[in-house]
Amino acid sequence: MNIGIRLHDTKPGPLKERLASAASQGFSCVQLAMGKAVPGFSMNDAPKLLTQELAAEVREELDRAKMECAVLGCYLTLAQHSGDEAERIREIYSAHHRFAA
Repeated sequence: MNIGIRLHDTKPGPLKERLASAASQGFSCVQLAMGKAVPGFSMNDAPKLLTQELAAEVREELDRAKMECAVLGCYLTLAQHSGDEAERIREIYSAHHRFAA
């Protein structure tokens, strides 16, 4: 059985430190919400920030910490929005889907 933690519930710091903290507590996987766990990551900029290069960096940090990303969190509501706001949220979700691959 794998037991995980929401990475943003660990001690604040860079991704590497948060992963080390989770691993030291005995967790083997994490829920990674980039906007909550990575300093300076803005959800509004997610479509341009969630690049293949960043995905490779995150994968390397997960591998170094011997952790798995069980959930890539987005924390945006798809319901109750219309027009431009709905399109912006769909773009952010689509960027997360590409990043997760």
